[in-house]
Amino acid sequence: MIDTSLDLSVLALLSMRRGGLDNLLQARDLINQAIEQTGVTTSGDRMLLSVTFESEGNLDEAERLIDELVSSGGGNVESLAAKFDFQMRNHQYDAAEATLKKLEVAAEDAQLTGKLVVLKSQVEYLRLNEDQQKIRDVIVQFGSEQEPAIDEEQVGQRSQLYTNLGQMFASSRLYEDAENWYRKLFELNEQQVKPLAVTLA
Repeated sequence: MIDTSLDLSVLALLSMRRGGLDNLLQARDLINQAIEQTGVTTSGDRMLLSVTFESEGNLDEAERLIDELVSSGGGNVESLAAKFDFQMRNHQYDAAEATLKKLEVAAEDAQLTGKLVVLKSQVEYLRLNEDQQKIRDVIVQFGSEQEPAIDEEQVGQRSQLYTNLGQMFASSRLYEDAENWYRKLFELNEQQVKPLAVTLA
């Protein structure tokens, strides 16, 4: 027996991960049941519901829910990033560019995690033109600004920075740059050797 909205949300996630239209419809039903139980529609609910509609091709409803997500989140980094990702997936590139500008403004006072979300979005947009040099310049500039701002003892944040920059360089096929950041990660924590090994293979 399902007792709580949390149980319903977990089951909805599991259904979505299984894939297929039947599972997506089941996930939507479970999310709606959770909303009925609590009387509250959370940001997570809107995001999951949007995914189910997008997956079945109902882009208008999916976008409406994304817009609700942005409004309810006050235009924060997470909601704007979700909107940007939706627009990029659906080839709405002019709209994505406009959202990216809003995302950059929203991230000005964000913590490192939020700034990395914006950098990832910038890199994804630049890949449209396959401008490797511009992608490299953007990531290098970010690293040169952020690394000195992190205290030596803040190992977690340094690890987060090095891992993400290494991954962005690697996914952009800039492997030498990726190796440099993965080496920093390895020096920081020798247990984090797998990304470096993959890059060097």
